[in-house]
Amino acid sequence: MKLLIALVVVTAVLCSDAADFASFRQKYNKNYASEAEESRRYASFRDTLRVARLLNKLDKSAVYGDSPFMDMTEEEFAVTYLRPMQVNKTLPTSTVSASGAGYPSAWDWDDQGKVTPPENELQCGACWAFSTVAAFESNNAIKGNPLVSLSRQQMIDCDTADAGCEGGDPDTAAQYAVDKGLELEADYPYVAKDGRCKYKANKVAFQPTGWADIESNEETIAEALYTTGPITVAMNATPMQTYHRGIMNPKFCSPYMLDTTVLLVGYGHDDQTGLDFWRAKNSWGTSWGEDGFFRIVRGTNACGIAEWPVQPTL
Repeated sequence: MKLLIALVVVTAVLCSDAADFASFRQKYNKNYASEAEESRRYASFRDTLRVARLLNKLDKSAVYGDSPFMDMTEEEFAVTYLRPMQVNKTLPTSTVSASGAGYPSAWDWDDQGKVTPPENELQCGACWAFSTVAAFESNNAIKGNPLVSLSRQQMIDCDTADAGCEGGDPDTAAQYAVDKGLELEADYPYVAKDGRCKYKANKVAFQPTGWADIESNEETIAEALYTTGPITVAMNATPMQTYHRGIMNPKFCSPYMLDTTVLLVGYGHDDQTGLDFWRAKNSWGTSWGEDGFFRIVRGTNACGIAEWPVQPTL
């Protein structure tokens, strides 16, 4: 009898996984080149689904398991989208400390119409360029100019201090933008691969005036975000492969293993969970997360989000 019950349970799980995989393929328009590829992807999906189910048990304030990356292994996802980085604040710049000016309990620059829509870096590991350029797009709009999309590809191709699709860091990226200015996305469009630099000074649409590192303190970061604008931050993306919605409050996410950068656009408090949170824009497309954005708990340096904040100056 026990063996029969075990067989019934295993069969039910397999059927559930198969149904979930079919729904996943339909939702994200997943087509595979061969039956062998489909089998491999199904195996990866089941492994990733097990991780998501564990995260759902450990982190009740977020929902995991509905993501366009569910058919990738953890290693494949990391190689494609993540780039390990070390905090490197060696460039000469100012460091913003708390001014004591205060800030409201909730604020979101996206609600103010100062944030461009989330984009998709695809198979190019250029989160550093996406988040940095997005910060300057908002900076440009906050200064009273129209909100326009600026070129990520220019930074990928032309910023020789960073490594294009193989990674970069927010300080050197910000310095490139200040030194050279940024062209419009329409004039230098994204192609999701490294290319020859085609920068034209006469095409520069926005010339930033400066940037600063923010003190690694979440109260200071919130004040700087409210008073000056969105902030590029580095973080550990451990829980993000399977993230769907809600406020991530991960139990196992090292604050020192930074491997992606995103743009902080706002913060607030959720009455249902009792959690303070950050809201950030990612660069994995609008089918991921909350229409390309995500929320993560604020006040605990979750996943190292306070380790390396960088912001354009007004």
